[in-house]
Parts: sequence; C-alpha cells; structure tokens
Amino acid sequence: MYESYRGIKVTPMESGRMTELLTEKVRKVVSEPEKVEEVVRSIKSEYITIDTTPLLGESDGSSWTGPYGQFKSVQELLNTIYFALPPDRIKPYTYGKSWMIRGPSR
Repeated sequence: MYESYRGIKVTPMESGRMTELLTEKVRKVVSEPEKVEEVVRSIKSEYITIDTTPLLGESDGSSWTGPYGQFKSVQELLNTIYFALPPDRIKPYTYGKSWMIRGPSR
C-alpha cells in the first residue's frame, strides 16, 4: 500500500482483479443480471489505472486502480504517483521530462 503526502492510501491492484471484485460486489446488490455489466462499467468510469511498468520495467513496476475523485487536483495525483515511485530511480521535478501520464495504450 502506498500513502501520499496527504494520507491518501493507494493499494496496488491489477485492473482485471479490480473488475472481478467490483463485479462480485455488484452482483450482490443488483438483482437483474443484465444490469451488472452496465453498473460495473459506470463505476469503472470513475476510476483511473496507473501502470508504472513502462517506466520501471516488469520487475519493479506495478499497477494500481483507484477512484480519481479522491484527488483534489491533478497535482495531488501526480504527487501521489511520484511518492509511490522508488526515490533512487526518479529524480524530483522531472514530470514531463523523464516521466508523464498518458492515455491507455491500445
């Protein structure tokens, strides 16, 4: 578990595992099976997945998924990501130079 400077707790979890857990919980409260996927999709639209594998490599990188609404600003999201990275690998003030956030690869 990572914790940002403001105390936001981020638990590494693969996106696929998060979807499985979410679907399991939705099935418990949604009585119509055909609505489960729709509800899961709606909830997931409020989440962001951060994958540090392209930056740190397969052995050191990780992926976590969490609600982006927990961050008060983009700066807070960036700070949370930065402080979760190994300090010996990423220098301060290098966002946009040596690392950045981008959309999902297709």
